[in-house]
Amino acid sequence: MKQGLLIAIMLLPWFVGAQLPSGAFKKGLAVGETVPDFVSTTPDEESLSLEELANKHKLVLIDFWASWCLPCRAEIPNIRKVYDAFKDEGFTVLSVAQDFNAVDWNKAIAKDSVVWYNVSSLQGREEPIAKMFHINVIPAAILVDSNRTILAIDAPGSGLPSNDGSLKGEALFLKVKAFFDGDGV
Repeated sequence: MKQGLLIAIMLLPWFVGAQLPSGAFKKGLAVGETVPDFVSTTPDEESLSLEELANKHKLVLIDFWASWCLPCRAEIPNIRKVYDAFKDEGFTVLSVAQDFNAVDWNKAIAKDSVVWYNVSSLQGREEPIAKMFHINVIPAAILVDSNRTILAIDAPGSGLPSNDGSLKGEALFLKVKAFFDGDGV
């Protein structure tokens, strides 16, 4: 009985969110630190860098997700609400997908009406950007400004020092609103 309970507890993260390889975020990289630039591939097979987006926008949400991750897909309407409300003020989203299959990735983008930037190496859990940040559980997110300075972190299980944890739902909306209202995040 105890063995069954232990196995269930170990497998719980797979049902709550997609578990990725364990690790700890680079020491010192926390709220207030600068995110290293990275480049990945869009669904149209074009290269896109974080620096390119940061140069065009005041605020970028780096959203880690996958087409097969139900909690990630459930968060998309919340992200869309924030995107729609603040895109004209300089907010955008860069979704980093941990998918293997381009067809599934593109179907999810179309089905969920994801209109913001998307990238993936199509290496699944070995996604280089996720590995760079030691993202262990998705959905996860990092909010950065135009200088790529981290303003907020929501990356459960990463070892990442999180300021207050939530970049999901209404909390994300309020953080972005506060930024554009001049109240900080």
